[in-house]
Amino acid sequence: VLFDTSPDIVWAAWTQPQMLAHWFGSDPAGVVTSAIMDVQPGGFYSITFCDSDDTEHNCMGEYQKVHEPLEMTFS
Repeated sequence: VLFDTSPDIVWAAWTQPQMLAHWFGSDPAGVVTSAIMDVQPGGFYSITFCDSDDTEHNCMGEYQKVHEPLEMTFS
């Protein structure tokens, strides 16, 4: 998948709860109801979202490795 944006914006979309809430979930009409993200090795994440039919989902885990994006140039 190609994104028409910088690696920094993609990084923020995956690591900042307020940005993640704009796109995360399994239903385009669903909403993120909670996102806790401690983005560091050993840090915990927990994301809860509801589909448009009010089905609630939760995903959680622990970050094993975290690598911020490197500067990239394309020719």
